[in-house]
Amino acid sequence: MSRQLAALPMTKRQNRTSAIITASSANLSSSTNLSASAVNLAEFTTAAAAIAVSSATAGGSQRRRRALRRSRYDRTEPVS
Repeated sequence: MSRQLAALPMTKRQNRTSAIITASSANLSSSTNLSASAVNLAEFTTAAAAIAVSSATAGGSQRRRRALRRSRYDRTEPVS
């Protein structure tokens, strides 16, 4: 799932995450006789979605740093 989220542009990725969070919250509130394990699973899903977004964002900044580093090396003159 995190790979799918990472492939989307930021706004779509945020919308998808909020949809996941809303869906898990709706599942919690609609059913009154949920077991504790189902509640924990929904909380885990919500946390996993938030982590997926933050890691995808971190991956983007890592790519920018790598690109900057590459361009810095390109500017140096070759040693003869």
